[in-house]
Amino acid sequence: MESAFFRIQKIEPLNERSIKLFFTHPININCENVLYYNIAEGSRSFASGEKDQLIVRMVNSENHCVLLSLKTGSFKEGERYTVEINGNMPSAYGVLLNDGIGDEMAFTAVSGKVESFKLEDVIPYDRYKILLTFNKEVNPFLAQQIYNYYVTDDEYQPIPIEKVTVESQGDNAGLVVFIQLKEGLKKNEKYYVTINNLNDVTRQEYITERTYSFIAEYGTTDRLDIVDIDSIDIQTVDVYFNTMLDEITAREKDYYYVTLKNGTQKIYPYNVLYDRAIHPYKVTLFFKQGDLEKRKEYELKVSFELKDYLGNKAGVTLKERFTASRDDKTGPSIVEVTPISSDAVKLVFNKEIAFHQTNLSPANFQLEYNNVGLHITKIPLSVLYVNARTLVLKFDKLEYDTPYTLKFNTLVDLAGSAYKVAGDGTNYVEFELKKN
Repeated sequence: MESAFFRIQKIEPLNERSIKLFFTHPININCENVLYYNIAEGSRSFASGEKDQLIVRMVNSENHCVLLSLKTGSFKEGERYTVEINGNMPSAYGVLLNDGIGDEMAFTAVSGKVESFKLEDVIPYDRYKILLTFNKEVNPFLAQQIYNYYVTDDEYQPIPIEKVTVESQGDNAGLVVFIQLKEGLKKNEKYYVTINNLNDVTRQEYITERTYSFIAEYGTTDRLDIVDIDSIDIQTVDVYFNTMLDEITAREKDYYYVTLKNGTQKIYPYNVLYDRAIHPYKVTLFFKQGDLEKRKEYELKVSFELKDYLGNKAGVTLKERFTASRDDKTGPSIVEVTPISSDAVKLVFNKEIAFHQTNLSPANFQLEYNNVGLHITKIPLSVLYVNARTLVLKFDKLEYDTPYTLKFNTLVDLAGSAYKVAGDGTNYVEFELKKN
């Protein structure tokens, strides 16, 4: 079901004990509260969260998805069941399921035994890294604790572990664990890795004190590098890398500077944005007005300390040339205004806005409408900064089929500039709340 409200989108049966539930909104750990869930068979309850008969866990490899599993018993192949979810369950936008009414959806059960949680392969990724692949998503909390693993050489001498990372992108999100070593593996030598204590994402199945051998047959891996630079305007530059970045070092603005093609003066960005939800390979640099000259050729240099998401440093200073844009920077515009409940509106901007007091103040926004000939103005109860391009405004109530005008006073972008009007020259958008 497609809806701008928080609803169940679809159900995907997996086996005799588990199904995947997909939602129309982003979700967070609140959706793992099992008390919200019930599965009915006909008119009777088949399995209830209130009776501790269900397990709910977020699925890392899917968007807006949870895994709902039976603790005991199984579904009967071909039978119809209905998932019922309480209306008190909130989305990551802070609105309730189906506007507080709750939601339900039927599915037809499939067959298939539940496969036990196990390690499928040990792969030497490079000299300092081991890749473990599992058949089910791991519990990310335990999986990233270095004391849950023990690596030795063929004479059982321990090799120190520096860091453990769980894959967080693509089809293998949650299924792959990277173990970063402090000492390098000798090529073609035999090694052992022991998993001391690790469970799957449902916290129901464990691998305990199991040892696996492997041969260090690794090849070369691509180093972190810049693949493209796009000058958006004279103050905004997008830098694309060949892999996902470490969030802490990617946001370190002192790691980036530009110089004129034949110049020596270093020009540092005023601000840096790295948000995997917007683009996992992209860093956006924001410069102050006058820092760059239009159509001039510059060279960007990025610190050798920048890390990829596995913790590997670039190792060398990364360099790439680009030509500054001839376009002036304009203010951010609201490109989408969507009622997502009967008391909340989602705003999407065409450019990044700052996590700034002005943007987050309810008094910065006014909602205007007419009610029986009276002109009414009110402000939101709260403003939620979802990411640099998305805000959610929460009101006391919105009426159906009423034309609304939403105005803002000032928007502050990531270069620190304040705008009284958007890029299109206005400071308002119009919308109506319609029945689905």
